[in-house]
This record gives sequence, C-alpha cells and structure tokens, in this order.
Amino acid sequence: MAALMDTALLDRTPEPGSWLLTHIDVAIRSLDEDEAEHIADALEALQRAARGEDFEHLISDLVDREPQLPPHLQEQSGT
Repeated sequence: MAALMDTALLDRTPEPGSWLLTHIDVAIRSLDEDEAEHIADALEALQRAARGEDFEHLISDLVDREPQLPPHLQEQSGT
C-alpha cells in the first residue's frame, strides 16, 4: 500500500526515488544518498545494539570521537 507524503515543507517537489527525511508522513527535507546511507547505518546500529550484536562498524565515524554540540548550540553554551 502506497502512503501519501506531504512535501509542502520542501523547497521543491522531489523526484521519484529521492531520499527524504520524514516524520509522520511529512517530508522535512531532502537528503543526498550519502546522508541517507549514514542514517540507515545508524538505525541498523541501534537495532543491532538492542539485540546484543556487533554494531561499531556501522558508526565507525563516531567511535573514539568526543561528542560535539551543533554550531547553533555551541553559540548558546559559550563553547
């Protein structure tokens, strides 16, 4: 069954096959393929971690890295 997706928040109408960040049938923004792959890997890592399976290879860009606030929050915290 196909679901309808509200794309009113997007700058332009996405092409068929486009990657979209969505929440409750609303497209928040378009994603490039690399970003979509990172999100898919992170979600898979969460599922594997919950099952007690190895997952570090899916988030290797985050392993051994200090957490960082996004720029807009760094400004608010004074860091």
